[in-house]
Amino acid sequence: DFIEVRGTVAQKQASSVVPSAPGFYAVTDILGEQTYAEVNSMGTLRLSNRDMVISYSLYADSHKRVLDKPPMGEIDLHIPVEEKKVIAELADQLGLRSMQDPSEVIATLQTYFYRNFEYSTQFAAGDIDRERSKIEWFLNDLKRGHCEYYATAGVLLLREVGIPARYAIGYAVSERGSGCWNVRGTNGHAWTRAHIDG
Repeated sequence: DFIEVRGTVAQKQASSVVPSAPGFYAVTDILGEQTYAEVNSMGTLRLSNRDMVISYSLYADSHKRVLDKPPMGEIDLHIPVEEKKVIAELADQLGLRSMQDPSEVIATLQTYFYRNFEYSTQFAAGDIDRERSKIEWFLNDLKRGHCEYYATAGVLLLREVGIPARYAIGYAVSERGSGCWNVRGTNGHAWTRAHIDG
């Protein structure tokens, strides 16, 4: 399959994660003399040294099954020191350590966040408590936030009880145009990936 990607990226950073396709194996026709593509070990495509307007082409094998790399030991169980206390306390409060079935842990976390938190992308500058980590502030006080907060908290809580987990970013795209898919900045998303039963 040959896929062309064109658009604008409003972020001021010179490097951005950009849309790709399952099974892509080549990136060509990149707009910008200094722009180059990078792919990390998980298959995430990033354009570096890019302008606001992006354009590139992908070659992909739609029949190729794309799988995450299996858990890589400590890296998929790591919890930053500054988050360890709040994560351990919440895992204990929710009784996650006593659960034998990973599906029960996940269901408990889903229910907890659904019942006690509000999804929001709106934050006033006065909302931010700069004395504590953002995850502690999100979990203990604010109890509202966007996908990055939920995904980070989910990954760390799963790791706390020994379930290998990863923070993933990408696009959740549903708008189809004339012969193409429309990918907007608002389609950017983050989620938790857990490695369970292979």
